[in-house]
Amino acid sequence: MSPHPAEHATRQLTFDHTIDKALLIEAVQDRARQRYGTDIIKPATLGHPGRIRHARGDA
Repeated sequence: MSPHPAEHATRQLTFDHTIDKALLIEAVQDRARQRYGTDIIKPATLGHPGRIRHARGDA
């Protein structure tokens, strides 16, 4: 299986920009999950306040 499934998805051409935005968000989510782990993206209501993970150890 490819590490970036969104890169190889077939896409129908459309003038609806919301679909483009959704596909862009999906690709960003795929990269974040690959880099930080599968549990990094979840609904905000399931998040833990004060537990922010930084990419470079920044505070």
